[in-house]
Amino acid sequence: MKQARTVKPATEKQTHGARWFECQSCGKRWRMWLEKGIDDERFRRIHPEQHKTAPDKIKCLCGGTAEHVNPEKDLEFKKYQPILPHMNHFSRSETEELATTVLNR
Repeated sequence: MKQARTVKPATEKQTHGARWFECQSCGKRWRMWLEKGIDDERFRRIHPEQHKTAPDKIKCLCGGTAEHVNPEKDLEFKKYQPILPHMNHFSRSETEELATTVLNR
C-alpha cells in the first residue's frame, strides 16, 4: 500500500546550513541556521534581488557580542531542511539590508 505524500506548506521556513557563534562576554556557543536565501548560492543564482547576507557579529541574549567562529565546522546541506520552531536562525526580511537574527533560546 502506498503512503500519502505530505506537501510542505508554502510558508514553512527552510535552511540550507548553519554557522557556529560564540559570545565574547558570556562564552556561550550556539548554531545559527541559515534560512533559504541567506548566504545561499543556489538561491542567489535564481533570485539575486531577494538574496540577503548574514552578519558576522550579532547580539547575544546576555547583551554581549557573538561572533562567527570555526568556519571549518559550518554546515551546508545538499537539500533544504525545515527550520523548527526552537532553532536560532537568520531570517530574510524585505525591509532590512542584512538578514535578521531570530534567537529562540
